[in-house]
Amino acid sequence: MGNVIELGTVTAAVIPPEKILQAALKAALTEVVVVGQRPDGTVYFAMSTAEAPGVNWMLDCAKRLLMDGIMEDESHA
Repeated sequence: MGNVIELGTVTAAVIPPEKILQAALKAALTEVVVVGQRPDGTVYFAMSTAEAPGVNWMLDCAKRLLMDGIMEDESHA
């Protein structure tokens, strides 16, 4: 089994949304963007600011962390 390739990705079990939201409440955040999926498959989206460029920037930062396989704070896992 010498042909094993290690992937630089984060894998974890499914974490209940409530646990993620509780961790966010303790993180002293100044702005938030919440994206989720409802049981019927529709997307939930909410933001604490009306500054669309700032929200877009936060989403881009989150995408970069996701693509790099990095979790900002793994203490909630």
